[in-house]
Amino acid sequence: MSLFEIGNKILTVFTMTSILIFHLKAESKKIDPETNLVMDKGFYAVVENCLTCHPSNLITEKHRSKEDWLKVIKWMQTDFGLWELDKDTKKSILDYLGKNYSKVKKKEGLVPNLNLNNIK
Repeated sequence: MSLFEIGNKILTVFTMTSILIFHLKAESKKIDPETNLVMDKGFYAVVENCLTCHPSNLITEKHRSKEDWLKVIKWMQTDFGLWELDKDTKKSILDYLGKNYSKVKKKEGLVPNLNLNNIK
């Protein structure tokens, strides 16, 4: 067996091991059966403050950066009467959304023509 073939086999084993570890890690997240949201720190703050008005699929289907989630919260407060969130609650919600529902791939906004860059 040539050095090239040995290197190729090592690379294949490494790649397959990495894929398996990634897959197992992704599978280990516990999902709440009622909301279909990841059970993680901040889950209850999201349930109490977001799911009061919205179905959970608005979270699970929208992957945004933490900064964009903050813009959505501000937009909801400005235009739709979302109550003021205390600092700890807001941080808990943003940490949760940023960790579990961050921008993985580009998705449409909550409203088709909503430009989050205009929200301060």
